[in-house]
Amino acid sequence: MEPKPRIEEPSLHIQSIKNHFEEVHPLPDREAIIAEAKRCLHCGACYHCDTCMIQCPEGAITKTETGYAINYEKCTGCRVCVKECPTSAIDMPAVGACIACGYCFKRFECPSMVKGDDGRLKIDRLTCVDCGLCVIACSQEAIYPLTPFLSPSGRGEG
Repeated sequence: MEPKPRIEEPSLHIQSIKNHFEEVHPLPDREAIIAEAKRCLHCGACYHCDTCMIQCPEGAITKTETGYAINYEKCTGCRVCVKECPTSAIDMPAVGACIACGYCFKRFECPSMVKGDDGRLKIDRLTCVDCGLCVIACSQEAIYPLTPFLSPSGRGEG
């Protein structure tokens, strides 16, 4: 889609508004309103930017002639494609529990993160310093901080 410039909003000249109560910024004409609406980027609709394909850590998304295809044998359900999509065109609900996708282990190495026998994340509370990186990395929203993060001002956030 070719970007188009924003329409000029009509407004009355400063000298003409001194002695009346007319609208200072009247509505544009019908054609201008339609032209502005056509500039819409269609949030929620895929515009084939390839972000999901590029960001997928498993390479499960490929481009086709009509859009994208997901190889469900490769997809781990990590939801990185959902978080990275700039138009929110991909919908996959967060489970809110560890599904053993392994994304947190690939994202960064933390000595407090341990893979359990079932493949799920376990956090060693004896060595964890509550930095919150695992909370940020988990796209399934399965990890919750025990204490609120501290901002530079010292007040809790999160």
